[in-house]
Amino acid sequence: MDLVQKWTLAISLVGAAAWIPQLLNYAINYFKKPIVNLIPSALCQIGFTELGPIFNLKLAITADNQSVLLSLIEFDLTHEDTGAKHIFKWHEIVEIKGQMFIAGMSGQSISHEVEAVAIKILTTDFKDVFLKNRLENHTEGVISLDYELSKERRRLESSNQYNPEQFYASAIMRNMELFMKSQMIWRKGTYKIKVSLKSNLDIKLICPEMSFSLADEDVLLLQSNSDSISKYLKNTCYVTAQMLDKVEKNNWHWITKKINKS
Repeated sequence: MDLVQKWTLAISLVGAAAWIPQLLNYAINYFKKPIVNLIPSALCQIGFTELGPIFNLKLAITADNQSVLLSLIEFDLTHEDTGAKHIFKWHEIVEIKGQMFIAGMSGQSISHEVEAVAIKILTTDFKDVFLKNRLENHTEGVISLDYELSKERRRLESSNQYNPEQFYASAIMRNMELFMKSQMIWRKGTYKIKVSLKSNLDIKLICPEMSFSLADEDVLLLQSNSDSISKYLKNTCYVTAQMLDKVEKNNWHWITKKINKS
């Protein structure tokens, strides 16, 4: 090897060595990448109420390597037969803090419910949470219609023209009722569940594949809540007018289904 070759080799080795810290940093970051583990409950809760279609699920959440801040938990439900997709976003978080035991009585859970904005998962945490999730496009549609309803109601009330029965029969209220009833998305068959998270860090999610199934009788029971939507809207008209004697009792039907995991 002549002198030029020796210098070329030396320069190449120095150049390669300059990349070693960067490569080590990449390797360290890869192995220290935050891992979020989601462990679902054996059951989920399915509903159809004034809040639209509901999909509620209890989860245990842990974080490995680094603490993470979750700003969104989203559930993408796909109906196997039709391919219909529905996105449910968390809306409220019920965090189970522990249990209180009183002699002669069964244990009572101690929980704290907050609006779902964000949740911090420490590496020392074991978060036990019940997530209340709403259909994304239902929430957006109701907000728009509710704005128009409130505006018209304020106009009528300010001019002493508000009449609960007439307001309930108005076109604007009919639009709200038709929209809410059209949101009955539940169908017989199996729904696959895909979970996605948003975080302040690039994370790895570990969660089992999940699904649940609805039978004909489940769908019929949820569809019966359409009558309750009519009662709910009519009740809001009377409550506004402080005619509480006209308010009808309303019962919403809920279904608890087994979560299949793999």
